[in-house]
Amino acid sequence: MRSCRRCRRYRAARIAPAIATALEEHLSSLDFIKDIQVNALSGSILITFDEADCLRVDALAAWLKEHLFSEPSSAEGACAGLDESHAGRVTRSVRNTGRAFSAWINRHTAGWFDMSSLVSLLFALRGLRKVLMTYSSPSGAQMLWWALSLMRGWRTV
Repeated sequence: MRSCRRCRRYRAARIAPAIATALEEHLSSLDFIKDIQVNALSGSILITFDEADCLRVDALAAWLKEHLFSEPSSAEGACAGLDESHAGRVTRSVRNTGRAFSAWINRHTAGWFDMSSLVSLLFALRGLRKVLMTYSSPSGAQMLWWALSLMRGWRTV
C-alpha cells in the first residue's frame, strides 16, 4: 500500500543562490524526501514527502532552522528562518507558542494530530453532537464547516 504524498512550504527571510542550489542537491539525496524546490528569490523551500515521514521532515525543518536560518542577534527567540518582520513581538510570541504546542501534540500522538487537526476533530465532534442531539443544524453545521475547512489544509500556525 502506497502512502499519501504531502507537501510543506517553509519560508526563510533570505537564501543565497549558492545555498539554494546546495540545499536542493543535498536534501534531494535524503531517502524520505521525494522532491524539493528551493527559490532563492522568494526564500521558499517546498518539500514533498510521504505522509509516514512527517516526523522526519519536522526534524529536518528544526535542524535547518537552528543551523542555517537562525538569527543570532534575536534575543526574544522568534521563529528564525521565517519572515515575520511585519508582525509585532506579541504576535510572534503567540505564533511561536502555537507552533511549539502543535509540534508537542504531533510528537505525543505519533504524528496523528497537530493543533489544527485536533481542533478540527473537536469541532467535528461538537458539531455532530449539536446536529444529532439538539437539532440545532445551523450552529452544528457551522462547526462541521470549520472542521472541514481546517482539515482542507489551512494551517493556523
